[in-house]
Amino acid sequence: MQKVFLIALLCVSTFGVFAQTTDEKKWIEKAKSFKEAEDYRASLNSYLKALKLNPKNEETIYQIAWLYNDLEVYDTAIIYVNKGLLLDSKDERLYNESGYAYRKKGSYKNAIGEYEAAYTINSKNKIAIKGLADSYKKNGDYDDALTYYKKYLLLDEENGDIYYSMGWIYNEQKEYDIAEKKLLKSIDVDPKSAETYNELGYCYSKLKNNSKAIYHYKKAVDLAPEDAIYYFNIADIYYYSDTKDVDNAIDWYEKGIVYDKEDELVYYHLGWCYNDKEDYTKARNALQSAVKLDGSKSDVLTELGYAYYKLEENTKAVSTLKKAIAKDSEASLARYYLGLTYVNQGDKESARKVYTELLPIDKDRAAKLKKKIDN
Repeated sequence: MQKVFLIALLCVSTFGVFAQTTDEKKWIEKAKSFKEAEDYRASLNSYLKALKLNPKNEETIYQIAWLYNDLEVYDTAIIYVNKGLLLDSKDERLYNESGYAYRKKGSYKNAIGEYEAAYTINSKNKIAIKGLADSYKKNGDYDDALTYYKKYLLLDEENGDIYYSMGWIYNEQKEYDIAEKKLLKSIDVDPKSAETYNELGYCYSKLKNNSKAIYHYKKAVDLAPEDAIYYFNIADIYYYSDTKDVDNAIDWYEKGIVYDKEDELVYYHLGWCYNDKEDYTKARNALQSAVKLDGSKSDVLTELGYAYYKLEENTKAVSTLKKAIAKDSEASLARYYLGLTYVNQGDKESARKVYTELLPIDKDRAAKLKKKIDN
């Protein structure tokens, strides 16, 4: 009788294990299907249920870490990576995932450590090599980044992102001729990257080849027409050129503002251009937008004060120009415009006080102001 009982118990136990294993497989299959359909939350939930049935399934743990990373829950991804490493400390994929998580968190030194562990296990691990290069780049260690980008190219010469990143670094290092070659290669590999055309445009601007810079910035606009920075970069070429092509600068700034109304510097440049064209109403409007975004810049306040002065909005001009001077005690242009505004108001006594303050700072502007006062 005891033997029959033991056999029955063994059968029940075996059936329980079989059922548990079968349930685990079902959840894993569901998880795989959800992942293929890019329903990552559903996939994650299924893998978590499978893991409850078998807490030592290292593959399931890896998949959970991957999914948490994709869902941008990086701290939890790292927790599961560490669980996986307790089961298999040589799984390079887990180190890839923790490296990715740390990199996305902005913890580049930790990311480098994780990717190095993966690279030590497999020196041909392209994910780890690129992760190392990208992490060194983000950390500002450009020479180390270039070392690993070059290692990556030994394994795969047809990755446009690698050439782009190298070109970006060479631009930062002011090695513009080398940057040009890398970025042209990136475009050869991937001709649909607006980011690369933009970087090449920057490179040509530094090489003083404005026509090529504009051409490549325009290519970036064609590929990503809702990305304001590409419009602004074209505008800046016209704005900063020796001849200051104000009309083209205005045109491209206005086009870009449609997609980004939060760039204080753009509104400042636009206001300056309108002041230059003597369209003071548009200048005032643009510069008011700049000040609303950031009222701490003396140059911006000075330009706005000038627009008010030209529009004979003298009270606003005085107030704004005084703010500009408060931000920068050496602001000679703001003092000059303030003096002119007082003259405009017929307040020559105040104008003379401004002249006295301006004289030790800027003799030429002080002399011009004195002529206006004496007339």
